[in-house]
Amino acid sequence: MEIFIGYILKALVLPPGGSLFAILLSLGVPRRRRWLRGGLFVAGFVSLWLCCTPWFAGLLAAGLESYPALDRTATQGAGAIVVLGGGREIRAREYEGSDTLRDDTLVRVRYGAVLARALGLPVAVSGGNVLEGNTRAVGVIMDEVLEREFNVPVEWVEASSRNTAENAARLAEMLTTQRIILVTHAYHMRRAVAVFERVGFTVVPAPTAFIHGTGSGSLDIFSWLPSASALGASRAVLHEWLGLAYYALRYRRATE
Repeated sequence: MEIFIGYILKALVLPPGGSLFAILLSLGVPRRRRWLRGGLFVAGFVSLWLCCTPWFAGLLAAGLESYPALDRTATQGAGAIVVLGGGREIRAREYEGSDTLRDDTLVRVRYGAVLARALGLPVAVSGGNVLEGNTRAVGVIMDEVLEREFNVPVEWVEASSRNTAENAARLAEMLTTQRIILVTHAYHMRRAVAVFERVGFTVVPAPTAFIHGTGSGSLDIFSWLPSASALGASRAVLHEWLGLAYYALRYRRATE
């Protein structure tokens, strides 16, 4: 129930939901309160525009993407590559109605496969069913994609976790090594490293899909023009900032 309620709140708060909600509220404010009506509309419009710009998405990500790209000389002593799951596509028509990986999970799986071939280490994948009614766990699909499409064998499949904290807890019960190479999005790495270290792992971060610092590196007109991809990036990064705050309260209390 906690995770289900969280999904509803995120839909209302995170972009574009929060901005659209502010605009909708402005329409219901009596005309005699023009300052409130106008303030809500402007706040909703401006926040939506900003979240749609590559500049703002990169600015939000800058404080999260604190781990650089993996230096492979730092992987000595690692016993496994751990790839964290994300989303999935349910009953994809082009795959004959079977479930497959969404782009966010696929980019992690691809990088995990590259590292597995380069380093010769066993791979663990982690991801379960977040909401009831989903039929196949993300971890199971990750296992199939790695083995069938990337020809990379998977040693451990964790398929019951629903969030990053549960990823770490379940894998701590399965893996026979403590030093791991952790693969996830660059903006997600801070939270992931914290929870994996909390359960006893020594983590070598292997971030992928950086947002901050990509592109030409200089501001131009396209940095301020709205795009769907920038909106998705802003939403993902704001979600991660909320996740960091929530984990600081939720799991600190759990260990006190």
